[in-house]
Amino acid sequence: METFEKRYKSFTNSQLLEIISNSEDYQPEAVEVAKSEIKARNLSEQELSRVYVKLKAKDEAEIRNKAAKKERVNQVKAKVIAYFNPINPFLSDLSKHERNIRLISIVFGGIAIYQLFSELDTFVYIFTSSYGWDFSILLFLIPYIGLPVSVYLFWKRKKSGWILLMLYFAYSLVNVLLMIKFTIEYEPVEDWFFDKFLLPPTSPTTYIFPLLFYIGTIWVMCGKALRKHYFLTE
Repeated sequence: METFEKRYKSFTNSQLLEIISNSEDYQPEAVEVAKSEIKARNLSEQELSRVYVKLKAKDEAEIRNKAAKKERVNQVKAKVIAYFNPINPFLSDLSKHERNIRLISIVFGGIAIYQLFSELDTFVYIFTSSYGWDFSILLFLIPYIGLPVSVYLFWKRKKSGWILLMLYFAYSLVNVLLMIKFTIEYEPVEDWFFDKFLLPPTSPTTYIFPLLFYIGTIWVMCGKALRKHYFLTE
């Protein structure tokens, strides 16, 4: 109690009345001390009225500031939603094939970006090396260039995008099947270092998820509505 009394001696009338007006935000002892201090100052009704007017103006200003801040937040939210709506696959009014187009574009667009960044050092070396290019480098670059181009054309609803993506999926599916075949037929060599570091044995089950992933994607891509959207015939 004494602590409040000492502190409140230096408080202005506005500060004390603010404590009293917002008593639920303060300790009961603090409110009682504020009331006692105001009473001890023997303020006239006119003086109290002026202080209350100032407090009311301050409260109204805070309310306006909060409303303005909320409005700015809502405007930012609206802009973000409007920006992402063209690619949002979860809008309730989307057709099934449009939802699939957006999902495929987002998933494989993300894969394309990840692949590009994961091989960034290799790309820097290729483009800055003085050894020149040969056919093997072109073969290496084709998947990294082809996937982003395919996704972009697919997203733009181009027939060529559908075809290129299907070629990519078929190529990836064949690779997975070949890896499964290789792991089934692979016989470890009598070399501990080779088996552990150069070509460690892999279980065929490792490729089950990629296998199902590409089969499922090809099945979605071949859906009648989606194919029709890209002007393809059965």
